[in-house]
Amino acid sequence: MTRTDNSIKNMKFGLLGQVLNLLLVFVTRRVFVSVLGDDYLGLHGLLSNVISMLSLAELGIGASILFSLYKPIAEDDKEKIKALMKLFKKAYATVGIAVGVLGLGMLPFLTLIIRNMDEAVLNSYEAQGISTNLYLIFGLFLLNTVGSYFFVYKQSLLGADQKEYINTNVRSVSTIALNVLQIVFLLWTRDYIAYLLIMIFVNFSTNFILSKKVDERYPYLKEPVREKLTKEDVNELKRNVKANTFHSLGSFLVFGTDNLLIGAMVGLATVGHFGNYNLVLNGLLLLYGVVFSAMSASVGNLGASTEENKVEDNFYVTNFLGFWMFGFSITCLYILFNPFIALWMDESRVLPYGVVLIIILNFYLKGMRRAVITYKDSLGLFWYDRYKPLVEAVINLAVSIALGMRFGLFGILLGTTISTLTTSFWIEPYVLYKYGFKSKLRNFFKRYAIYTLAALAVLLATRFIVSFVTFGGILGFALLTLVTVLVSNALLALLFHRTQEFEALKRIFKAKILRR
Repeated sequence: MTRTDNSIKNMKFGLLGQVLNLLLVFVTRRVFVSVLGDDYLGLHGLLSNVISMLSLAELGIGASILFSLYKPIAEDDKEKIKALMKLFKKAYATVGIAVGVLGLGMLPFLTLIIRNMDEAVLNSYEAQGISTNLYLIFGLFLLNTVGSYFFVYKQSLLGADQKEYINTNVRSVSTIALNVLQIVFLLWTRDYIAYLLIMIFVNFSTNFILSKKVDERYPYLKEPVREKLTKEDVNELKRNVKANTFHSLGSFLVFGTDNLLIGAMVGLATVGHFGNYNLVLNGLLLLYGVVFSAMSASVGNLGASTEENKVEDNFYVTNFLGFWMFGFSITCLYILFNPFIALWMDESRVLPYGVVLIIILNFYLKGMRRAVITYKDSLGLFWYDRYKPLVEAVINLAVSIALGMRFGLFGILLGTTISTLTTSFWIEPYVLYKYGFKSKLRNFFKRYAIYTLAALAVLLATRFIVSFVTFGGILGFALLTLVTVLVSNALLALLFHRTQEFEALKRIFKAKILRR
């Protein structure tokens, strides 16, 4: 199969699985809130952040070894693949143990974290019996995370070998099973512990099944490792791990601390309300991430095969596809976000429109980075912007705290906007163009400006057209959604149908999707 065939196959399975999973996640979230309430929702979000913080122990090992696999896979060098996977296994076992030890060390401080955030919420937890089970709840979160490290390393080989659809198929089925079981048990037992136990059981089963599938597809992994990695290989790995350490740490400090800051400065109820919006955005990011994940192995294979002249041309097509997805999405979010939250949850959980606007802006800025990050990481350019995430994190925390004290949730989210624009917005494409493409950066920003202006024009035009849709209720929302989707995509097609990138995507769609 060609690289395009592999990418398309990965996308097809990934998108279908993510759409089904996203729908079920919305249902599960609604049942969760109805049965357990906002206090449990806030606790779930808070502990998820704490676990994300502990997972920093991984420190970019996965991304570094994944990049190292591209070349030996392209060259069918089984001995080197075995050596890398053996190293991967040892590294992730060490990470799993480290996360477990760090997590156990945090147990004495759990009540302090909650108490410092909101005394009223702690009292509410005690009334509901949550504080009594707090250590058990956190222990289950920790077990779920630690257990994964002893299996998940094998799954990276599928991604590097452009077989991500195998991962996607298994995980799609398991996520459907997880959500159905969680809904049934929530309604039956109304017990949060049962909810977490189901999560652990399904995740362990999924990782075990995928591990067996990797063993079946790559039987040579069970053979003894006859060759050791060269000194050059080890040095390159160390260099990439060091660079990705900064990227992992910075990424968490920028995107993983919002809930902690919101809980400390605004309140845990707002953590839950903001989490509802984040669930929608993360669902879209996962959906669109399937596209970029499907392409990343192909890009790595392309670079490893020394077809360097093709990489930049492919990037422009990928970047245009990313713009289309996120440009279309911000129009839909601007028009539909609050009406959807009101229908899905209720009016009391709808955030002010100013906050929603900054959420959408951050989503667009993050989304427009995806193509750049995919190509930069797939080409192994980790080292050149290794300090950028730390600078971004310092700016984000300083500005978010300062603005959060004055403007609350809006100020915290505005801090993320400012830190992105002053660092990642220009540094990541600079590294890609200077060290990857070795071409002029102005080509990128010229397109970025055109795309952003076009997205804004489409948003305003679509908003004007849908203002004539005045029906209420579920049917009114469905009609509003249909008109928004059709009009925004039609306007984008009208603006860009003569471009080379549009023509390239149309050819791929006809040849690989419609099979014409």
